[in-house]
Amino acid sequence: MLFRSDARAAALVHRMRHTPGPLQYPLAALRAIATYAPARFALRVDDEELDLEAGMVVIANSGYYGKGMHVAPDARLDDGLLDVVLVAAASRSRLVRSFPSIYGGTHVQRPEVTVLRGRRIEIAARPSQGAGPGVDVGADGEPLGVLPGLEGPSAVVEAVPAA
Repeated sequence: MLFRSDARAAALVHRMRHTPGPLQYPLAALRAIATYAPARFALRVDDEELDLEAGMVVIANSGYYGKGMHVAPDARLDDGLLDVVLVAAASRSRLVRSFPSIYGGTHVQRPEVTVLRGRRIEIAARPSQGAGPGVDVGADGEPLGVLPGLEGPSAVVEAVPAA
């Protein structure tokens, strides 16, 4: 599942009819960064609670997404855990400069990236002022709508071992 700029990029890919496949996600990601605004996230990873401003949150069961991006290099399909990749709010220029590092998985070494692991993830968000009605969410390249707001119940993502 992806939240914020990555979910926006996935939605943009769905509208690209005349762009060659290998270029779709990179171009959509750069376009999403151009309109990027961070959001306030309330996140619970198992027993650890976080309240943070982030540009992107990815909950991954596998290491790759978006046409070869190695977003969660240590994720394993069969370990019963989800990797949560948090990208702290950063400037657009910094995001654009660091974007290529996601293909090799080296983005996780950057100071603005944190990776957590857990079985149960709860997440809710509030967009930045003027950034729209909600925080976009998507899964497996498909737009799913918006995350629940901070005032209500959170969305829940769980790993099911051996499923």
